[in-house]
Order: sequence, then structure tokens, then C-alpha cells
Amino acid sequence: SQSNFYEDNIMRSYLTWSGDTAGVITQPDGSLIGNCQDGYFWQAPACRGNIANCIVYFTGGKGYSLTETMQKAAKWNMPLAIGIGATWSDFVSLPSKHKSLFYWWVPDPTFLAMDPVKSSFPDYNKQAWANGDQSTASSSLPVHKIVSRDLSSLSPRLELLVDNFNIDMGSLNKILMEQISSGDDWKSVACEWLQNNEETWQEWLPDESTCFPTLGLYNKITDEFVPDRSNKDGLVCRACPSGTYSVQISDDDGVTYICQACAPGTSQSSGAALACEPCAKGLFQDQPGQLRCKRCEVGTYQDEEGSPTCKQCPLNSRTLALGSVEFGDCGCEENYIDVGGEGNLTCAACQAGLLCPLMGTEESLKKGSHPLGEGYTPKVLEGYYSKKDSPLQVYKCGKVFQCPGGLPDTCAGGLTGTPCAECPQGGQTYSDGCEECELWRQFAWVIGAFFCLFILTMSYYLMTSKVTAKASVLFTTTCAFGMLVSLLQSIGIIGGMTVEFPINIKGLFSFMSIFVLDLESFGFACFAGANTAFRYSVSVVLFPIAVGWLALNFGVSKLVPRHAWDLTKVLSCMGQVMQVGFSTMSAVALAPFMCYTHPNNMLSLS
Repeated sequence: SQSNFYEDNIMRSYLTWSGDTAGVITQPDGSLIGNCQDGYFWQAPACRGNIANCIVYFTGGKGYSLTETMQKAAKWNMPLAIGIGATWSDFVSLPSKHKSLFYWWVPDPTFLAMDPVKSSFPDYNKQAWANGDQSTASSSLPVHKIVSRDLSSLSPRLELLVDNFNIDMGSLNKILMEQISSGDDWKSVACEWLQNNEETWQEWLPDESTCFPTLGLYNKITDEFVPDRSNKDGLVCRACPSGTYSVQISDDDGVTYICQACAPGTSQSSGAALACEPCAKGLFQDQPGQLRCKRCEVGTYQDEEGSPTCKQCPLNSRTLALGSVEFGDCGCEENYIDVGGEGNLTCAACQAGLLCPLMGTEESLKKGSHPLGEGYTPKVLEGYYSKKDSPLQVYKCGKVFQCPGGLPDTCAGGLTGTPCAECPQGGQTYSDGCEECELWRQFAWVIGAFFCLFILTMSYYLMTSKVTAKASVLFTTTCAFGMLVSLLQSIGIIGGMTVEFPINIKGLFSFMSIFVLDLESFGFACFAGANTAFRYSVSVVLFPIAVGWLALNFGVSKLVPRHAWDLTKVLSCMGQVMQVGFSTMSAVALAPFMCYTHPNNMLSLS
């Protein structure tokens, strides 16, 4: 009851395709079982009426291929009596005791000594079998060679050996019979067969010059990798060394692999590789067959992968370090500044008066800061000035203290103008900058002007008196005073030079400047206004005003005959005044011609 004769689906399939109702029995529950009339064998329709005509057929297990055998017996009118061995021992012993048909598979040594003959049927019909009709021959079952998935990478030659392994059924049956007859273990039998059949298994061995991925052709005689196998003497396969990669080639002997040097722009450091790695950004390789790529030199960059060269930064620019990866890493060299803006690097030479460190830009000069830090921020040097709208055009200041440097448009002490030489309206210059004009200074200048006019009037009487005319002590004093004034004028002229004098004598030079009509130190702007040209014009006409004042006095004196001035003496007095002021008039007259050149090649008055 444990055999397939008691399997309803198997018996029902037989009934469906054969129509042999006598070959099955319907159970009370409706299931079908095989009709074994003697309790041991199922008789096919061809011999069911006369069991003596039946040919015994043995199968094992629960009934190997029972459905197939029953259908074939019914279909081809085969007089079979099918029995199932109760045990494996019964199955393998019964065929040798009784002349019979039996189920078997090859290769297998179980029934090999009996030299059985295979029963043949019409060729396998795939469609019929798919529909349940198993009356044609069954399909052949291939014997597969199963290997590890990674065998091709771990040992490709072994995989090819297994692939080439092919032994015919006759040779295999001989090996099986040898083991049965000798009783030796399978390893000994197989080894003996290999020793006696070298011609057969030599064909299985892969060609020594058939290389696989990661390997390449190597000549042991010349001790070098070769590009082909035109000469097979000494050829073997070896792992491709670093700096090369394995490449497939085809020739008359089939497919093999060679080692090829990495192209410029690539490298391979590990060896046994199928490809070379392209150089990363910031790297390059200008030689073939190299283990690693090189970093781009300072002043160059590379923003693409796999390049044999690096790109050069624009003229007068460089990078901060090796291996730069983009154009934005380029910046101007020291003493140059970027005037092109972001993405358009253009380096221009810095004028004197500008501190231009490495990577400096015009924009960072205007802002006073740089993304890389203070050490990369350009700035205006002390004593120099530039405008914010044109920060690269540098002016040299008349006095260092007037221009503290740093950002463009920076003046000290409230000074304005270009370059930091003027005070705004209502202000006056002092030692460190500008201060607001006070009302008393304006009154002082008005009183001072009237006092000077009074002194000029008095000078006529002083220089033309009878006492003075006789070369008295007063006359000598007057001459000495004139020479003193000339000396003080000379000192004032020296003080007006663009030279930094010691701080302890600056005050002296500042005071002496009044004798050369440098009135700025005395708050002249509070009286004459903020216009520099107007103030200079006033200085120019002071001596003509003095002469005109004496002439006016002469004219007025004629209205009072008793006190009328003598023309000769008036002219003499005018001459004395002009003589005393000669140095001052010279200095004032030459002032427009006393210029200095700025770093931007423009000129300014000293």
C-alpha cells in the first residue's frame, strides 16, 4: 500500500490516457488504485487474460517511472507484469535471478555486469509529455558540471579544464567495471585510468598560452610580457603587473589576453586589473604604464578626469598648492591684483602705494576682506590714497599722516579731496587733520589784515624819516630786521619741502611758513573759504595789494597838502617792501611749478 499503485493521481492519469478501466480499481472513497490481480504484479492489457504470456518488469523505490511504464505497455501492447521491489536489495537482486525487463539509469554500475539492452520507443514528444501522454521515449537528462561561481576568477585554467572534460559512456563503463572487478577504491581506479589514457585527457588541458582576464602572455625565456603568441616557445600566463591591464585578443588559436601599458592620463597601482583608473581631478600622468598619477604643479590645475597634462593658470597668476582641481584655484601672484572679476582672472601690476599679496583681487581691496583671510587682502599703504570707484589709481599724499592707508577713500582727521589735502567748508587744517573754524579766528584775520595795512602806512614814515636818512642806529636796526625777515622766509621755504622733519622742529617750520605766505597753518581757510585756488590767488596778490595800498595812501595824502607824501620816498618805500618780500614772492610764484608725480603718473602741487 506504500507503492505508487496506491497513488490516486498516478492511476487516474493512466486511466485518462489509456482508457484501461480494468487496470484500476475504484475504492469506496472514489480514489483509484492499481489492479494487481495476484497481489504482487500489475498485468498490462496484452497479457491480463493469460498471465503466462507476461514478461516480468521490475522497478524500485515506490515505483520508479511507474506512470510512464504503464502508459507505454498499454499504448504499444507490451505484455508486461510490473512489480515493485519491496526493498532496494530486492530491486537490485531480482533482475539477476530472473530473466526480465527492469528500470535502470546510466552511468551506474548496479546492473553493468549483466550487459543489459535498452528498450527503444518513438522519439521524445515534448508536447505530448506536457499534456500528460508519456508513451514516447523520455527526454535525456544531461549530466551537468557544477562549479563554484567564483572559480573563473580564482582559477580560470581549472574552470577551462572542467569545461573541456568529456568522457564517452563506453570509457566510463569500463572504469565502473574495473572497480567492480578489482574491488579497488574509486580514486585508485580513476588514477590508473588516467595513467593508461594520457592521449584522452591531454586534450582536456588548456593551452598554456590561453590566458584569462587579469592575466597576460609572458615569455619565460625572454623574461618579459609579449603582445601576441606568434612564437609559443616559453609562453605562459601571468598576472598583469602594476601600470598595465589585461586586454583580450583573438588569433588563429582562439581568445587569449595580453598585458597592455596604461595610457597617459591613467594609472594602475594594484596589478591583475582589467582596466586602468583615469587620473582624478587635480592629477595628471604624461607617461604610459605608470602606477599612480601626479599632482598638478603650483601654477597649474586640472578640472577634468583622465588627463595627461594640467592646465596653466593665466599670465602672472598661480595656485596656492599642488593638485588644484579648478580654474577658481588660480589667483594673482604677489604684487599683482585681479581686475577681471569672478570667473575672468586678469592680473594687473599693482602701482606703488598698494600692498598686493598673493591671490588679491580688486573686489577684496574695496571690501577690505578676502575669503582666504586677512593675509590675502590688498590694502592701500600709509601715505597713499585711492578712490573707491577707481581703487587701483594710486595718489601719493603730500604728508604721510594725511593718508592712513587701508581701504580706498580713507583720509585722516576729516580731510577730504584727492589726495586728502583739503578740509570741508567751515573747517581748517591743523597738525593731524581738520578742525572746525571758530568765530574768533575770522575776527583775528580781519584785525590782522587792518594791522598789516597800518604797518605798511607806518613803514613810509619809518623808512623816510630824517633820522633814518642819516644812517643812525634805527637805520641799522631796520636793515637788520629786513635781513632777519629774509632769513625767516628761507627757513619757511625749507619747511615747505616734502620731507619728514623730526617732530620737535615741525612746529618751528610751521610757524615760519607765514613768512612765505603759507597761511594754511594759521586757519586761513576760515577767512578765505575752502577753495584752494582762491586761497592761492589771495597769496599771489598780497604784495601787489601792499604796493597798491601805499599808492592809495600817496593819493589820499595829496588831499592834505601839509601831509602830502613825497613820490620819491613812496617809490623808495615800495622798493623796500618788495625787497623784503622778494623770497616770499618767489616762493609763491614758483609754487605752481613745484609738482610731484603720483604712482598713477598724475601730477600734484607740492
